[in-house]
Amino acid sequence: MSAAIKSVQKGSPAARSGMHPGETLLSVNGKIIHDVLDYQYYTYDRKLSVELKGQDGKIRKVRVRKVEGEPLGLEFETYLMDHARS
Repeated sequence: MSAAIKSVQKGSPAARSGMHPGETLLSVNGKIIHDVLDYQYYTYDRKLSVELKGQDGKIRKVRVRKVEGEPLGLEFETYLMDHARS
């Protein structure tokens, strides 16, 4: 699954790293994001490698440095929960 970025919080780690609305979050530290729990778990660390897909279809990697546990600062088009899993 991937998640379209609706907005980037001003001054957030995502904003400082150059992430933009309209891009799609593909993975964090090589881990595909399936739902909001994956997103919260994999974005907890201080150093992140985030893979994004631009509106032009190009894929790029962004390095993020932040305080451990600090929210990345992204809001998504959908809630990232597409169906119940167990």
